[in-house]
Amino acid sequence: MAKNTKFQKLFEPGYIGKVQTRNRILRMGAMPGFFPYEDGYVQQPYIDFYEALAKGGVGLITVGTAPVGAPPGKGYRLDDDKYIPRMKEMVDAIQKHGCPAFFQMFHIGPWLPNPLTVAASSLPKEEIPFSTVSVARELTVSDIKDIVTEFGDVAERAARCGFQGIELNAGCSHLFATFLSRIWNRRQDEYGVGSMENRARIVVEVLKEIKKRNGSDFPVDVLYNTAEPGHEKGITPEESIELAKIFEAAGADAI
Repeated sequence: MAKNTKFQKLFEPGYIGKVQTRNRILRMGAMPGFFPYEDGYVQQPYIDFYEALAKGGVGLITVGTAPVGAPPGKGYRLDDDKYIPRMKEMVDAIQKHGCPAFFQMFHIGPWLPNPLTVAASSLPKEEIPFSTVSVARELTVSDIKDIVTEFGDVAERAARCGFQGIELNAGCSHLFATFLSRIWNRRQDEYGVGSMENRARIVVEVLKEIKKRNGSDFPVDVLYNTAEPGHEKGITPEESIELAKIFEAAGADAI
């Protein structure tokens, strides 16, 4: 009988930077709120959930978390050292089964409740792509620099928990996506629509900050939208290729 090799590569080990995955099956992205949160601390049901995935043979687990800048009660957190011990329990539970663990980071931006709603630009209500999103405050350059520092702080704690890499989420119409997309971004400064480099600048700065804090060999993968169908100013597949080149040049280990 002929050997079925259709999914052969799927079950072979891979690498993101210097981190080897057991196979190419990745549990990626944020964790839905299946279980209750408690003051930002990881709860046992989450630890059990991720451990079961690791034990089942997943090649890499990316743990979702509370977005940077989110109000209390919206997920488990790492914006304070007090959260490290409990988060480390989760990492240890994943890694004891031979599965590497990454930590997803993002800023929810326009999806935050008022008055916390922020984006690359403040759009009139009728121009916002999603009816459920409020009019956002446009971030100042000073705000952006503070966010870059905040991401660096959280990434440093993630490494102290034992996470082996960071997934930087710049998609899903979260904050970074509003800079990458010409639907949202109307800025005329160094983070504005004048060039692809300008639109990608906040992601590049965060990426470089994570590498500065945790070392150049600490893997970072970047998740972002490669298309925004139905919008004249949406990201196109052609633009997404240019963004990939920019992120790779900045040090991204995977896209």
